[in-house]
Amino acid sequence: MPAPGTLYRAVDVGRWIARQHERWSEPAPAQRAELPRLGVPAPAAPSRPARAGVGRSRDETFALNLSAAAAFRAREGDLEVPRGHVETVTAPDGTAEAVKLGVWITNVRTRRAKLASERVDTLDALGMRWA
Repeated sequence: MPAPGTLYRAVDVGRWIARQHERWSEPAPAQRAELPRLGVPAPAAPSRPARAGVGRSRDETFALNLSAAAAFRAREGDLEVPRGHVETVTAPDGTAEAVKLGVWITNVRTRRAKLASERVDTLDALGMRWA
């Protein structure tokens, strides 16, 4: 497969092929059928990573986020987490998982009134600043 920047008669064929892959669903089925004949194979199915938290209960998700908060607190000494901060922790299945800790902390602070008292107590024990 020619890479973008590969010219043939002043036409960037590598870029053209890359565009065909990007827009594979746009041409009519008959046109898509012709592309492999021209040497343009169908793009491989995109491998999407599993979304974080899919298949977990709310309690499991809370526990994972809490472990990320505890790791941050142990390292930084407080829970003043920047909103964009992502903490990597080990999930119960042993895989590393990126937790959007800054967003979670902001959401928990906003929704304090709706949290179960046990969760508020747990966060208080961790040193959560609510305001």
